Amino acid sequence: MIYTYELSVQVKKFIAGNPEGFEKIFVMTADDVYFHVSMVIRDPEETEKMVIKIYKKLYNGITRLEKVEKVIEWYNQILYNELDAWVAKHYMDLILRDADGKYDNPVRNVDVLYGEKLYNEAETSLVTLDYLYELNPLHSLTALAYFYDKMAVGQISELLQVDDERIVKRVKYITVTIEDFCKQYAKSHEVRISPVDAHMILLAYVQLAKSVELPHPNKVFQKVIEAVQ
Repeated sequence: MIYTYELSVQVKKFIAGNPEGFEKIFVMTADDVYFHVSMVIRDPEETEKMVIKIYKKLYNGITRLEKVEKVIEWYNQILYNELDAWVAKHYMDLILRDADGKYDNPVRNVDVLYGEKLYNEAETSLVTLDYLYELNPLHSLTALAYFYDKMAVGQISELLQVDDERIVKRVKYITVTIEDFCKQYAKSHEVRISPVDAHMILLAYVQLAKSVELPHPNKVFQKVIEAVQ
């Protein structure tokens, strides 16, 4: 979520006791929350439950926020802690394989057939976008933090409760496997693609985020209000 003056205004209103502030906060942030959650939890029903749970935490805790300028940091802590807990509950096998180093040595595909047609950044980002849906929940959560939210490794490791080295290895695995996917695409379609790196993955996430909206936001907001009452 991006910090804006308008968001700070609504946060201050809600902290001051104006309930309308929370509804406006929801409207301003719902798509971002849904985007993050839906990229990790692919089941629509489970995704909605998680969105409601996150907003319940936001509602109950926002009045204790000492500085409005820290709202994004506080928001990310709730968002990533809840998603990390969900992954731990449903995909402990992934966490154990990750800890055992299963993903530490990704294979690079260097045998690529380049054609005459060159894909520009926008076209390559669309190819990259396709693979984002192939990431497992653990890697998807890490990728969102590192590539999309552009968090520092230390911040991510604190949020996801692992050491810095583990995050670095996850990022390397994600980058290499996405690059390999794009190279395989280039080979099968006989095209040349732009370099697939952190910048390209960010572009792909930005493209994807633009197309993602929370379904039935009014109904979801009513469920949030019911949950906090």
